[in-house]
Amino acid sequence: MFKKKKNYSKVIVSETISEVFNNLVSKKNNTSFILDNQNKLKGVITIGDLRKAMFSNLDFNCKANKLMNTKFKFCKVGDRKKKIDEIFKLNPLLTDLPVLDVNKKVKYIFSRTVIDNQKNNLKLNSLVIMAGGYGKRLRPFTYMLPKPLLPLNNKTIIQEIIDRFIRYKIKNIFLISNYKKNMLKSFLKIKYKSLNFFEEPEFLGTFGGVKFLENKLTNEFF
Repeated sequence: MFKKKKNYSKVIVSETISEVFNNLVSKKNNTSFILDNQNKLKGVITIGDLRKAMFSNLDFNCKANKLMNTKFKFCKVGDRKKKIDEIFKLNPLLTDLPVLDVNKKVKYIFSRTVIDNQKNNLKLNSLVIMAGGYGKRLRPFTYMLPKPLLPLNNKTIIQEIIDRFIRYKIKNIFLISNYKKNMLKSFLKIKYKSLNFFEEPEFLGTFGGVKFLENKLTNEFF
């Protein structure tokens, strides 16, 4: 499902990546549309693109055209709903689809509809949180605290994750810990009464700890 929106994030191609980032954050959007001086669409930059740029140490003072994707998906004014449905279906990570006129100017966008958690829930699914790593990229903070307990939005990172899934009625939550596991467990046992804790006997890598849960998980899990 998708909905029509006329309010979207847009910047001129001569602006910096930093300005694109600030624009997306301030408007709470997922996609920024990069326009030239005639307001023609030249490319798009998503939150995912910015995240990758951070890890690749790209200079955020560079112009937007250094990061933008010029092979973006789009449709044209007058395209049928069936065609738009098909674009969203074939591109599951696509959140915003621009609708262009004959001059390649954005008339409006179609945004993928967010799941309504009053009508849809995931209570039959399980959640597995891999919370055992050292958090090396966040040192020196993680010398003192495990990464899941670092603050985010007046909570800890792990609370933010758990609370979002609880909104979708998920109750079967497994947590695999290792680094500073006692600190993590002590904190979470105060906040949540029904978490299932598992401790790695050694560091088992990104996905190794899931082996402990092979007989406990539902067919579909996060």
